[in-house]
Amino acid sequence: MLGEILGTADLTGQMADRTWLEKLLLLFHCVKHCSETIHVALAKDVRQTDGLFCF
Repeated sequence: MLGEILGTADLTGQMADRTWLEKLLLLFHCVKHCSETIHVALAKDVRQTDGLFCF
């Protein structure tokens, strides 16, 4: 319960920041770019290891 209280206080504090929306937009673009990069890297790894599991 203490963790929930601290999490709520942290989120409220972040939302009170005047530049919160700008930071949120930058975070969104960063996460979107990183997830695309991770998906490409995982797909590459799967293609490279395709022959390892053929019996």
